[in-house]
Amino acid sequence: MKTRESLIAMTVVGSLILAGCAPTGSLQEVPTSTPTNLLNDTGWLLEILHGQVVMPSTQVTLNFEKDTLNGTDGCNQYNGSYAVDGEKITVAENITATMMACEEPVMKQASDYIAALRQAAVYKFTGQQMTLLDADDKTLVTFRQNLELTGKNPQNSTYLTDGQAITLVNGVAELEVAPGSASKQVTRYFGNAVDIDLNGDGVNLRVTKVRTI
Repeated sequence: MKTRESLIAMTVVGSLILAGCAPTGSLQEVPTSTPTNLLNDTGWLLEILHGQVVMPSTQVTLNFEKDTLNGTDGCNQYNGSYAVDGEKITVAENITATMMACEEPVMKQASDYIAALRQAAVYKFTGQQMTLLDADDKTLVTFRQNLELTGKNPQNSTYLTDGQAITLVNGVAELEVAPGSASKQVTRYFGNAVDIDLNGDGVNLRVTKVRTI
């Protein structure tokens, strides 16, 4: 049986970035009668907004929980609701936010970001990135994955690896390779994190391992 190791990176400032190596063969998901919401219980950090890199002095986040979303737009906290159907996503217009005042460029970016969320019609995964596109298939925003650490244990969290949601319980997840098969795909949390700055941007990433067998 082949073994695959994935690196998982977590930002010290309250987020966890996942990076993984693709297995030799494609993972098979167990068919279910209810469509899986791959966004549920995941978090994301904005990288690109309308083709422009996010301002380095700001951190813009997007977290999904069942049918609600929340995060920070770089100036204020916001929350709203959403629905998914396959790769289609609908974000409700009534996104609410706190009312702190920030510098004009920051507030402009925040306004453009919230507007982009409202226009989202499709979400797509590429590696550990997620892109939101509008109804004309035009890219609106690009995120890299992170997981809020507050109140969460990395050994009891949901990770997105190769487009598949894997939920660890006490550091372990087991999935049937195929319905009724005795063979299982086992993913384990592989411990000790190390804080490093990968790209010199002053933000440390916490790197650890998850191993899938």
